[in-house]
Amino acid sequence: MAGASLPTMTNLDGSTEPTQHQRTVLIIDRIDGRTDTYQQLLQQGELSYQVLAQLYDGPIFDLCQSQPIDGILLESHHLDSRSFDLVQHLRAQLHHQCPPIIVIGENDVDGAIQAMRLGAIDYLCRGGLTAARLQQALDAAIADAHPATYPRPQDRDRFLAVGSDLQAIAGFDGYFRWVSPTFEQVLGWTTAEMTDRPWVDFIHPDDVAPSIAAADTLLSGSEILAFENRYRHRDGTYRWLRWRCQMDIEQQVSYGTAVDISALKQSEAALDNSNDDLVEQSHVFDAMLSTISDFVYLFERQGRFVFANQPLLDLWGLSLEDVVGKNFFDLNYPEALAAKHQREIEQVFTTGQPVTDETPYTSPAGISGVYEYIFTPLTDARGSVQAVVGSTRNITERQRTEAALRESEERFRLMANTVPEVIWITDAAGRVEFVNQQWRNYTGADCEPTSAVEALISCVHPDDVTMTLNQFNRALESGSQFKTEHRIRSEAGFYHWFLIQAEPYRNPQTGSIERWFGTLVDIHDRKLAEAALSASEAKYRSLFNSMDEGFCILQMIFDEQDRPVDYRYIETNPVFERQSGLVNALGKTIRQLVPNIEPFWFDIYGQVALTGDPMRFEDHAQSMGRWFNVNAFRVGAPYERKVAVLFQDVTGAKEAEARLHRAAKLDAFRVTLANALRVVSDPIEVQATACRLIGAELNASRVYYYEYSEATLTGTVHDDYRQADAPSMVGVYQFDDFSTVHTLLRTGHPLLLADVANTTMLTPAEQVRFKALGIDALVAIPLVKDYQLVAVFSVAQATPRDWTALEISLIHETAERTWAAVERAQAEARLSKSEAQFRMLVTTSSDTLYRMSADWSEMYNLVGRSFLRRALLHE
Repeated sequence: MAGASLPTMTNLDGSTEPTQHQRTVLIIDRIDGRTDTYQQLLQQGELSYQVLAQLYDGPIFDLCQSQPIDGILLESHHLDSRSFDLVQHLRAQLHHQCPPIIVIGENDVDGAIQAMRLGAIDYLCRGGLTAARLQQALDAAIADAHPATYPRPQDRDRFLAVGSDLQAIAGFDGYFRWVSPTFEQVLGWTTAEMTDRPWVDFIHPDDVAPSIAAADTLLSGSEILAFENRYRHRDGTYRWLRWRCQMDIEQQVSYGTAVDISALKQSEAALDNSNDDLVEQSHVFDAMLSTISDFVYLFERQGRFVFANQPLLDLWGLSLEDVVGKNFFDLNYPEALAAKHQREIEQVFTTGQPVTDETPYTSPAGISGVYEYIFTPLTDARGSVQAVVGSTRNITERQRTEAALRESEERFRLMANTVPEVIWITDAAGRVEFVNQQWRNYTGADCEPTSAVEALISCVHPDDVTMTLNQFNRALESGSQFKTEHRIRSEAGFYHWFLIQAEPYRNPQTGSIERWFGTLVDIHDRKLAEAALSASEAKYRSLFNSMDEGFCILQMIFDEQDRPVDYRYIETNPVFERQSGLVNALGKTIRQLVPNIEPFWFDIYGQVALTGDPMRFEDHAQSMGRWFNVNAFRVGAPYERKVAVLFQDVTGAKEAEARLHRAAKLDAFRVTLANALRVVSDPIEVQATACRLIGAELNASRVYYYEYSEATLTGTVHDDYRQADAPSMVGVYQFDDFSTVHTLLRTGHPLLLADVANTTMLTPAEQVRFKALGIDALVAIPLVKDYQLVAVFSVAQATPRDWTALEISLIHETAERTWAAVERAQAEARLSKSEAQFRMLVTTSSDTLYRMSADWSEMYNLVGRSFLRRALLHE
């Protein structure tokens, strides 16, 4: 830590103690502007802070190494990943000297998790940050990073007097400089005796060389070293100590703490003796299996024999060496039977479930019979299949051997169900008949013939005794299985959680309970993990419940071909309903909630569940009428196939974007149309240009503009736009052939046809005529001026087409602009013609023609007639 030592203050008794110094805080920002805000918040507290400021690209590392920095406030932004890079680089470059880093950012769960993983001490949300919250987080971070100064001598002595660890300081000369009072309590030697002789005089002769080697390792540069050795007690016995030491080269001393592990070493020795007993029991077990008539054998993963008892070897006429490492094919079994057995062995390894069947078989020695067999998984403490145990019996004389077979299977079942850490047996009344060595190793108690009640009262935690006794007594009365969890005291006095379970053994003939077979399994680590997990879940559930984004956990559902076909909501956060629109979704499948949900959602979430690769995407759920921004990732074990989804409804943004796009497209077309029509003066060319532009824009089959004559009830098309394979529409058309259409258009209503063949708006004859013209879909916009139909603008498609509102609006506006442009062109043509006629009149007339100004004060000559101006000049 790059911090200075604390100044001191003088007490009334003349002693000195450290005081609070002004804390130096470095604020790192991506841009100038927020430093003053955080400085103001820090100045509102009781403590004094010196504030330094740097930008991301400033000399941060040099500053941290050149002067004491007590803490760092790092401004973060979700669009700038440099803040996380800075956290990682600061931790990597400064190591243990790195000041505590607090990241200040937005309400971003992913950002907070990433910052903490990279080494930040805390993550604060920028929104609503107060002076109290900032100072509290900063003080906590600095306190964690700055351990308290070494206590006063009198405080240290009091602490050491009640401590259980042995503590010592040894010099490089091989003598202890100082030892804690616990040395005398553990070893019987006084402090003076321990410091007056070399420390090797107290070490067991066999441990002297390893201890000196450990000291050499410390001298070679190892920061902290752990090792074990034996120290001689004053009474001549030896105690095992486990050391952790650290060297101070500058002071020429080493610091060490030790724990007395003699009891642990004794337990390990007892365990080794127990393992030797198990090996001996294994030999007895092999011998026992060789005396029974059933065939007992053991397979490894590839289906090769690991063991076969003597009766089976006799059936084959082989030795155990001939069999081990071979499979049924190698032993010349019939090919079909060998293949069947190999599949069954693989099935047991895969499913963890036993397989039983029967088969006829003739041995190489010619011994024939029908054999019943069972392949059973042999599992470890975690439930993982390690081997397959096989048992085969000749059932040719089933009646004679059936009773013995049932007894053998029952004994095997009980043995398999009670492979425990501690095994115990009681009689039907609950009196203990047997308890194995593991019980004595843990509790240190020899279980003399006594009742289970007395054993429980002596070892079970007082808070658990009543519950355990009640459940055990109910099991004794009902004869049902007994199972519970409670705490049991060890020989050292601490308590561990155990799972206790027992099953009754009933007499095969009478059905009465004769004994109880029970086990005890140490589940203390699991209990601790469950408590930690519960605290962690509470913390993150609070975080998820405060998010604005929707959150859910899905249980994926696959079919027999392992294809994702549905998913069930098994967890949701409070804003899930608002973000998704799904009500009461918990426990239901998406097909129940949205029957027509798009299949691609199954494919995406199924891929995440199977591969574990997270996916972030944005897509449209048309069946729900919503757009979603989605971040999906797998949770839990792979086999659970669960997917967590963090999502946000972005439908409003998408609709606004679509409206802007439609408006921009419409504006662009208006500009193109206006620019094109502005330079065209011929009315026919105006019609052709407008038809061509709208046809290309909509990819229509044909577009045409016809001028309507009320007198003749005809429409005249002068020019049109059409695709290469469409015939021209140029010509004159009788409206009598389209009376329905004529009637509708004369009223000013547009004609909208998505499918000519399937509409009720047309008569059958009109449908035929439209089909003959190659028109299957049509938008016709009537142009009615002064209550008279003057023209019709039509866009047609050779195939059925659903016209959108934007397309209809575009056609309607183009029709109006086309009519206006045509009218303008026709007016210009008429004016041009009139001007030409007037010019001809002026140039060919013999009379004097002139024009006067509006106020009759000036007279102008007309083009070609200048004699009047000359006459006036001569006058």
